[in-house]
Amino acid sequence: MTGDGRAGQRAASPCHSALIEEEPTMRSETPQPIPEMPSGGPAYAPAPPPAQPGAPYYVGPMAISTNPLAIASLACSVGSWLVLPVIGALLGVIFGHIALGQIRRSNGTQDGHGMAVAGLVVGYVHLAIVPIVILLFILFFAGMIGAASLSSFVVPA
Repeated sequence: MTGDGRAGQRAASPCHSALIEEEPTMRSETPQPIPEMPSGGPAYAPAPPPAQPGAPYYVGPMAISTNPLAIASLACSVGSWLVLPVIGALLGVIFGHIALGQIRRSNGTQDGHGMAVAGLVVGYVHLAIVPIVILLFILFFAGMIGAASLSSFVVPA
């Protein structure tokens, strides 16, 4: 019987046209027997024998490691802006390309693709900006020298 006393009646809602069945009030507390195999033993497999010393065993899935050259690529490329302007960028680009090749060949055992790509981008951007900055310095100082030689500034004796 349900909480509102309508056992065996139709539901009041048109969406629920099934009979409201009586809920069981008491459950069986007796344990159920374990099913037996035709041989008379229990229905589950016996435990495996203990492993012999030195026997190989499965240790589970290995953790994915980050490629060390991907880390070096990003570190060298970022360091090229602070410490070694051109050398760091060149090392970052070289390490980045090597790391991408190793990650591709690792079949999912190595990670660090994003770090290698970031090292490549930062290194290439640095290598593109350095010649422009050097050219601007040369043009600036050449203009200063040219302007000084053309000026009519006379130093009094």
